[in-house]
Amino acid sequence: GGPPADVKAFRLGVTGSRPVTLRAGATPAAALLPGACASPGAYLLRSRSLVSLPFGVDRDVCRRGTVTVRLFPRATLRVHLTAPGSAKLPHAAILELSHCPKGLTVQPVAHTAGRPLPIPASGTIEATVPSGCLDITLVTKRFAPISWWGLKLSPGKVADLGVARLKTGASLLVRTIDADDGWALPGARVELVDAGHVRAAIRAALRGALPHGLASGVSGARGWLRLSGLPDGRYTLIATAKAHAVACRNVVLASGKETVADDVEIGRPGSLDISVGIDPSSIPTGYALKLSFRPTVCCHQFPGGVRTLPVPDSGYLHVTGLNPGLWQIVATLVTPAGLAYDIGSARTRVASGSSGALELDLTGALYHGAVTRRDEPVAADLRFEREHSESVEDLETTSSGADGSFAVFLRHPGTYDVQVSLPKTHTRIPVTGVVVTKPDTPVRVVIPSGSVNGVVVDSHGAPVAGADVLASGRRRGAEGGPLFAEAESGTDGTFTIDGVTNGSWSVSAERGDLASAPARFRVSKEQQAPWVKLVVRKTFTQRGRVVFTDHSPAAGVLIGAWDASAASRGAAPQFADASSRADGSFELRVNGRAGDIANVFVSTVGVAADAFRLPLSRTPWTLRVSRAGGRLQILFPGKTGLAAMGSVILVRPDGAALTLAAFGHGGLSVQPGAKGAVVSIANLATGPWRVVWGGSPGAERAVMSGAGMGLRARAQITMTAGGTAHVTFAPDR
Repeated sequence: GGPPADVKAFRLGVTGSRPVTLRAGATPAAALLPGACASPGAYLLRSRSLVSLPFGVDRDVCRRGTVTVRLFPRATLRVHLTAPGSAKLPHAAILELSHCPKGLTVQPVAHTAGRPLPIPASGTIEATVPSGCLDITLVTKRFAPISWWGLKLSPGKVADLGVARLKTGASLLVRTIDADDGWALPGARVELVDAGHVRAAIRAALRGALPHGLASGVSGARGWLRLSGLPDGRYTLIATAKAHAVACRNVVLASGKETVADDVEIGRPGSLDISVGIDPSSIPTGYALKLSFRPTVCCHQFPGGVRTLPVPDSGYLHVTGLNPGLWQIVATLVTPAGLAYDIGSARTRVASGSSGALELDLTGALYHGAVTRRDEPVAADLRFEREHSESVEDLETTSSGADGSFAVFLRHPGTYDVQVSLPKTHTRIPVTGVVVTKPDTPVRVVIPSGSVNGVVVDSHGAPVAGADVLASGRRRGAEGGPLFAEAESGTDGTFTIDGVTNGSWSVSAERGDLASAPARFRVSKEQQAPWVKLVVRKTFTQRGRVVFTDHSPAAGVLIGAWDASAASRGAAPQFADASSRADGSFELRVNGRAGDIANVFVSTVGVAADAFRLPLSRTPWTLRVSRAGGRLQILFPGKTGLAAMGSVILVRPDGAALTLAAFGHGGLSVQPGAKGAVVSIANLATGPWRVVWGGSPGAERAVMSGAGMGLRARAQITMTAGGTAHVTFAPDR
């Protein structure tokens, strides 16, 4: 039937409630709230014997014109609040109420607002609430929330919860569930660990033990756990349960607020049947073959692995107790002297409580060689990458000893690029064109004798120690990617980078929030590398957020920025990049000052690539992007036309620009054809664009200074959502 005649309506405010008009509707079970849509908010219905949960009147309710409100027999809730130390009790609290879910797989219903209650000087609160099973949370300013789960309240009775002590600081509300069936998982142990101890804590958890972190607790009967009185900061929660695996989640805590980490899914360990295929003749006598298991848990990788197992003669292993997630299985040859060489690996994903299969093919051979520089042996870490190959199977790492000797297991003979890292001096040296022929033919890795020397100083001329110095270059006529070499400045600021071959090079330095402009030079038979002075200056940290047009955050977006003001100062523009976090936020470290103009672009899969021209500011940027753009197809005629691809620039009317290189993560593809090569950009932001040629230094400087719209356009296009634009691009002769 309809509601009792004495039902009254109340509008809930910040510290209390006020009565509002409630009229009978067209049917006995209906009632009207006149003017509620003109004053949206939270409301409550109550009679002498019945009461409702707080319900919200918002735009959706007003559009539908109706909302169902259930009335329950009344009960009374009593709790006495005390403040910590000399702190004073707040003047009011919000009582958030929801009925217990009938099934544990159903999450408690979240309401638009709770019921406001004044807190008297005595600290004792009494509130009229619906009877039955309730989840209750008490929220106050400056203090962490307090919750009671699964309270059984009887009609007409008083439920006295006793004394509740308020706590200052942040709070964390966690709900653990079984990843397989979604049911609440009680008895799960949760540890909160700070950033400096995450890797060690996860490693311990994978081995069956949890170290003592910042705070810990065990989830209750319905999987809920609250940790209160926590300091601000970024932390990682690590959860595990009996017969279950390890789960973790990164959280951010703020004082006086509560962070909710609901539905922390804890899976069950899985297993793998591994088949190792290797020619026994390729394993030297006395060597042992082992497998190391290296997981990725909560974005943390464990290069050394968490478990090592010997491979039996049969080559088959059944491995249990593997945490759900991504695993790298690495095969290692161990010499009689104890030296270890990785000879192959495979990645696989282990599902919760499931058994999988993995075949690890180790075809190849063990090659021996030596690293030398000016005919002297060098102890270093080596990274072999086969020329013109993008397969991870053609990339292996090893180390050389004090006598320069090393052994590496390679799948194929051929020509390799070797990255030589000197741990003691923090130096990386590229060595190209290393020839690998037969296992019985020594491999020679000869570090080029060319070097560049210099010093790193600050703006006052004082030497800067411990700066990272990076040299990047490309040999004349060489194919493939650029060369990189690194070093670290000494106590007097000086540095030496070895391995500088003939070609064009650029050297820059940075330390902390200091960075230098690059020094560019060319090395040839007739011209040696000059002595370089790098002046590091304080950089600017630009914060911002990437959001879609509906204001939702855009995560995982690549943000690139050029210091466009550098062009007007006659200096080379500096580049910085970052990726947006889950909430869309990002930080760019730019070599500039507040007020300098930056050319910014955004790109990733699922986002229409766009460009912006913005001043650096202490106020965070908001970059608004759309999900849907248009397709741009550029035809580069002839067999050699594609060489112009790297000099094509797209310019916005305000001078903002982006190059085709910005689409590496945003949907760029190249398709050869009879008339030439067609480059397709899958998702370019809507609106007008000019396609210009940036192949000359003057054109590049014009684009970066914002004058790109003044260059001769190869095409002018207007992109529409879902549309396709076609451009034929022929470079200048």
